[in-house]
Amino acid sequence: MDNELKSMLVKILEGQNRLETDVSGLKEDVSDLKSEVKKTSIQLEIIGTALKSVSKDVKEVKESIEVLKDMTGRHEVDMK
Repeated sequence: MDNELKSMLVKILEGQNRLETDVSGLKEDVSDLKSEVKKTSIQLEIIGTALKSVSKDVKEVKESIEVLKDMTGRHEVDMK
C-alpha cells in the first residue's frame, strides 16, 4: 500500500507540474494578446485621425471647386 500511495502522489505532483506549466504558458499568451490589442488600438486611432484629415481636405477641395464654378460661369463647367 505504501508503494501505491507513493505512486499516486508522484502522479499528482507530475500533473500539478504540468498544470503549472500550462498556466504559465497561458499567462504569456494573454500578455502577448494584450500587447497586440494595444498596438492595434493605437493603429486604429492613427487611421481614424488620418481619415478625418483626408475627409476635411476633400470637403475643402469640393468647396474650392464650387467657388471656381461660380467664378468661371457655372453653365460652362456643367456643359463639359
